[in-house]
Amino acid sequence: MTTAETTTTTTTTTTTTTTVARRCISEPYVDLSGCDFSGGDYTGHDFSGANLWDANFTGANLTEAYFWNANLTGANLTGANFLEANLTGANLTGANLTGANLTGVDLTETHLRGANLRGAIFIETDLSLADLAHYDLQGMTFTGASLTGANLTGANLTGANLIGAYLGEYKENSNVCCSPATRANLTGANLTGAILTGAYLSEANLTGANLRGADLTRAYLTGADLTGADLTNAILTGTKFNRANLDRVIGYQP
Repeated sequence: MTTAETTTTTTTTTTTTTTVARRCISEPYVDLSGCDFSGGDYTGHDFSGANLWDANFTGANLTEAYFWNANLTGANLTGANFLEANLTGANLTGANLTGANLTGVDLTETHLRGANLRGAIFIETDLSLADLAHYDLQGMTFTGASLTGANLTGANLTGANLIGAYLGEYKENSNVCCSPATRANLTGANLTGAILTGAYLSEANLTGANLRGADLTRAYLTGADLTGADLTNAILTGTKFNRANLDRVIGYQP
């Protein structure tokens, strides 16, 4: 008896898929979402109009870089150095700016809703018209920063450094001070112990603000609305209150 052996050969076809990595280089008006730029040196690079959603710039050097109208939604900018960078019109919604250096940066008309600003440095930064309502800005540095027209309603500025900051225009020896657009809104803001030496708060709205223990030495409060504000133990040496509304102010006797 002959036994027939049948051998079955199975051929397996393997399909190999090759993924081409997207180029993550600094270019304007391109999709760079999710790219990792952490730790790199991008001094003077142009990211204008680029989609940088969820990009990582942790610890990057972005000195004098351009982010005009860029989308940085959800981007990680922790510890990044933005010295004198231009972020005019950029979208920083939900971005993490913890410990970032924003000295001399132009943030005019920038969207900051939900951004984490803890420990960020804003020396001479232009934050004109910024919406910082109810933000926790405790102990942060805004030396010489421009906050004209900014919305700081209910913000926590306890111990913040606002030396020489601009929260309203100042025109010496003039009966006309500021247009409505330049008047910062600090309604109900907590400025306990804040340093406002030489700060410009002309025509600012400080209704119900807490200024207990704040240093307002030589600050300009010309035409400011301090209705119901608390100035208990505030340092008021040389403070200018010309035309200011001091109705129901606590802790200060004109």
